[in-house]
Amino acid sequence: MVNDSLKKVGLIEIKHKVCKEDVVDMLFKKLPNYRALHDFHCDYEIYLGLAGASIGAKAKKLAEQNGIVLLTPLGKHIENQGKIFTAY
Repeated sequence: MVNDSLKKVGLIEIKHKVCKEDVVDMLFKKLPNYRALHDFHCDYEIYLGLAGASIGAKAKKLAEQNGIVLLTPLGKHIENQGKIFTAY
């Protein structure tokens, strides 16, 4: 998701089960790849998110430490598991 007027980007990966390796992959592979491929967004704030039916405890802890949004289904709605978001 890109909001050009506010200069913000949201990168959300959807998985069945989110594990610690997915968080590491988002931080050290997907974020740098996005920046390299979309250099016209170099001055945009980038927010990272992972969505999944289940989220492992280690993944949740690491995501929270790094300000990555965690989304899980809750009935007909989506629940945010984190409290703090970090712009990269």
